[in-house]
Amino acid sequence: MATYKGIALPDRVAPLARHMALLEDHREALARLDATWDTLALLSPLSGLEADAGAIRAEYDALATELLAGIAEASLARVSARLGHQAQLAIDLLVRTLRERAAGVGVLAADAAVVSACINSGPDAPAALQERLRLHAERYTVCRDAVLMAADGHVIARLHEGFRGRSASPVLAHALATPGGYVESDEPADFCGAGRRALVHAARVEHEGRPVGVLALEFDLAREARLLFDRLVADDEVLAFVDATGHVVLSSDPARLPSGHRLALRADAPVLRLAGVAHVAVQRIAPAWQGYAGPGWTAVALAPADGAFEAAPHAEAVPFSGETVFPPRLLAVPERAREIQRRLDRLAWNGRVQAAEDANAFPRALLEQLAATGRRTRDALERAGAALLSDLAAGLVSEARLLAGLAVDFLDRQLYERAGDCRWWAASPALQALDPQAARHALARLDALYPACAQILLFDAGARVVAASRDPGLAGSTLPDTWAVDCLALTDPLAYVVSPFEATPLHGGAPTYVYAAPLLARAPGEAQARAVGGLAL
Repeated sequence: MATYKGIALPDRVAPLARHMALLEDHREALARLDATWDTLALLSPLSGLEADAGAIRAEYDALATELLAGIAEASLARVSARLGHQAQLAIDLLVRTLRERAAGVGVLAADAAVVSACINSGPDAPAALQERLRLHAERYTVCRDAVLMAADGHVIARLHEGFRGRSASPVLAHALATPGGYVESDEPADFCGAGRRALVHAARVEHEGRPVGVLALEFDLAREARLLFDRLVADDEVLAFVDATGHVVLSSDPARLPSGHRLALRADAPVLRLAGVAHVAVQRIAPAWQGYAGPGWTAVALAPADGAFEAAPHAEAVPFSGETVFPPRLLAVPERAREIQRRLDRLAWNGRVQAAEDANAFPRALLEQLAATGRRTRDALERAGAALLSDLAAGLVSEARLLAGLAVDFLDRQLYERAGDCRWWAASPALQALDPQAARHALARLDALYPACAQILLFDAGARVVAASRDPGLAGSTLPDTWAVDCLALTDPLAYVVSPFEATPLHGGAPTYVYAAPLLARAPGEAQARAVGGLAL
């Protein structure tokens, strides 16, 4: 414990106490009462009430100290909770995005154009390969670049201009030694640019069971982080991703917290100084999601202490009753304050009875002062208690508002990924052949990689199901839904349709969304591609 202006506070709270306006306001109000209590303590022996007044004073001191400490702890808890949610959501959203792409690199590495380019690697990348990389980038904008390398490290093709030599990056050897999966690296890689840190997922390309190359996808972290920071940073906070060594990878405010800066964070000390300014700091890790825990980064949220403890928004409109929300000891504050007043009132009445025959007006004036002090004490304690509860309630409302908004973001991002998936898979030559056996094999692999999809369907130009990932019995049935007809009418390779959120027999009669994209083909002599089928998630 540490002491701040006579208030005993936990060590982690005390350094921030001077920044808490709510604490200072009520500390000053109660300090003015302390002066009155001190005067009464000096004069009470003249009235013979010293012992009783001393006991009431002790009770008042205990309640006042408890209230002030509670205000300080609640203020820090409110700020830490807000920052904690911002940091947690930032790292969770990033990990979910990377998890989706972790599945995508394996699918792309098995693409026929990619495998063919590795087998027949030459000085010029086949046009079909460049087209496949371009189509992938159009549908998954989180990818900054795609690089295909031969088994010896020579770059066969890449989406954008850059390194064209022979890579010596450790990622290459690691990927070649990892069958049936992918590797992840956040270290500089020569094929991403000399000396530049890059987050890469790489998977080996196989032909007849042997490795023939490596496909590496580099993520556009700056763009992705900017989208997250713009959504999550509300006031003067700083959000940053920090690697396992404590160094900043990306920050919402590079001026205050530049990349490469090392943060010395301690869980028991929420204060961090940046450029001489005290900040409240919170760090959060991401739990594994669908088996993927991310690149080992954490998210840190910081707020300047001078402004972090301002009154929570909408505090005046927040009711603060409810035993299931607030600690009973705080809800009991008004009654304890009134009990102090009642004891002082009884003390004053008893004194008046004893002094009824006393011609000296001094004891009577002292007794009146005791009663008045009781009323002022009650009012001050009740105001402090109400402010504490209102601050806690406002923090809960703010937290609920943030979580509700971000819950929608989580869902939107999941559905955004499905929009990319259906368009990308529909462009697969393996599926465009509409061969039932090949389709069943491809859909089974996709089903294992993308557990968010309850069913993946391939259907032909007559809306008849060719293959289904989880329900083979659907094969041969005709889809009666309007979304299937709308999908088959599309001619743009970037277009897709989404069903209303409604019950469907494809999902056991439960409501869901269906995302569908057309399988487009151009007949000889035709200028416009037409749908020969569709893929639905």
